[in-house]
This record gives sequence, C-alpha cells and structure tokens, in this order.
Amino acid sequence: GSYNKGKVVTIDMDGNSELFAEEAGFVSVVGLAIDTKNNRLAVVNADLGLAVKSSDATTAQLAEVYIYDLSDASLLHRVDLSGLITGGHFTNDVIADNAGNFYVTNSFTPAIYKIASDGSASVLLIDNAFAPSPDNIGLNGLVYHPDGYLIAGKTDGAKLFKIPVSDPASFSEVTLNQSVNAIDGLLLKGNDLILVSNNFMGLPYAETVYPVSYTHLTLP
Repeated sequence: GSYNKGKVVTIDMDGNSELFAEEAGFVSVVGLAIDTKNNRLAVVNADLGLAVKSSDATTAQLAEVYIYDLSDASLLHRVDLSGLITGGHFTNDVIADNAGNFYVTNSFTPAIYKIASDGSASVLLIDNAFAPSPDNIGLNGLVYHPDGYLIAGKTDGAKLFKIPVSDPASFSEVTLNQSVNAIDGLLLKGNDLILVSNNFMGLPYAETVYPVSYTHLTLP
C-alpha cells in the first residue's frame, strides 16, 4: 500500500510490481490484511495530511475500508467507519479472524472496529486506556490470535493489549519482557509476537526505524 500516493500494488518474488487497486477516493493506504479463508483483501484508507491527495476535508476525518476479491481485484465492499463515533480519525491497521471478520484500529480515537463478512460495521470496543496524549498516535498495529483474541499495540506509551473478541470489555495489558520505544506494526508468528518499534513522531522519518524485535508474550 502506498501511503503517499494512495494505491495498492502487488510485488512478486522477483521484484516486479503491478497495480492492484487505485480508487478515486484513496488518499493514504495504511493497513492491509488478507482473509485467506475467503480470498479477500482489506485496505484501510485514511488521511494524516501528508499524502499527495490530502485535503482539509479528509485530514483526520477519512476512515474507510475497501474489501476486494483477490482473484480478480473486484471491489466487494466500501465501508465508511467515520460515522460510528465522534472525534478525529486515523484508521490504521486491519486484521482478519478465522470467521471472515475484519478488525480495524483508530489511532486518534480510542476505538477498535469490527467489519462482518457482509460488510456491516460496528464498534467492537472503545476505551480511554487506548487514548493517545495530545499530538500523538494511540492504537496502531493489530494481530488476531487463533484462540479468539486480538493483540493491539499502542504507539504512545509502547503498550500491548489482549482483547477477547467474544468479550472485548475484559481486555487486559500484555507484559513485555523488554522495553520498546514505541509500537507500530505487529505480526504473530507462532508463539512469538514480532513488533516494529520506531520513533516516527520524532523527525526525520528516514532515521527512526529500529530493528524488528522478537518478543515473547506474557499474557494475563
């Protein structure tokens, strides 16, 4: 996904790229997730004000997810999340569960959304524990564990949260075995959580990415 130009490309193992999707409404493509069971791709469209097509009308307001059929790149659903809650929006990461639902984080408003397989959307959880400090980023990276819970990363404060999808209000903080600067992208690999820790709120961007950390989880 291109954050700056607002498009999705495929890249093969030889490095060849090809356009997959470029909608008129795309501003910044942020999170991407593949629903392997149903052969679908979810694309998060948002605007932090730094893209080619950023505007006053969309900056901190745009909150969309486009869902595609991976076989032919046909658009199945365009889901607008902006009306579900009040406040600023920077929809960030997205992940699929085993039942074909997608979950999406909001970095400006402390919410996680759920998009059902039919494209209908709802707020899974909203809580002040996820709220960022002023001019910072809150919820960011997101993974789904096959035991039925999400792990969400909060950039501001470098925290992780375990969120059971059947009872999201019972969420709890995850203990890390090492300190990290901030949490961005997450990937679950077996019993290891791979996380990217960076300092992108401190410029320049080109000098702020740290090596990926392999962190064992101590779950509540």
